[in-house]
Amino acid sequence: MYVDTISWDANSLKDALGLTFDEVYEFFTDGRKVAFLLEKRLFKRFGEKEAKSGSPFDFITPDDAKVEVRVVTRHGVFFCPCSMKGSGRHFDAEKFKEKLLQVDFYLLADLTTFPDTQFIAVPSSCIYDAWINGKLGPTTSISYIKCRKLFFKDHIDEEIMEQIEEISGNQI
Repeated sequence: MYVDTISWDANSLKDALGLTFDEVYEFFTDGRKVAFLLEKRLFKRFGEKEAKSGSPFDFITPDDAKVEVRVVTRHGVFFCPCSMKGSGRHFDAEKFKEKLLQVDFYLLADLTTFPDTQFIAVPSSCIYDAWINGKLGPTTSISYIKCRKLFFKDHIDEEIMEQIEEISGNQI
């Protein structure tokens, strides 16, 4: 298992963007707005090759692990492809399973503690097991508290923790 933190300099961001601290905070805790920046930041830290547009993952590590970044907000997190979220879209279990077979790790980044963003690498097999065992609900969307309890070190589910440690090794 790999848990770490990215720290953002809120004052520098405020000055560079010409925004108030509250506006910077609002932007950097909204997953829809900051997801792309976070993907880039995590790629620069761990990645070797960026994925092509439309790929089921965001980047590939030097060890050839395919990584998908997911932001965790106060509203929670989802694991299914983005194409299954939103108005007029529906969850497709078979396509979700296909995605899990193409992704080695999910990097879950908790935006709620801005300016520090804690993240954890979770093997996709652990996401699959949690989903099959009913811990992710039928469409893979879970609350913030449930995500912290299942995947983050401070409240981690012991069974999932063992799987993460067994599978992840040193790939991330």
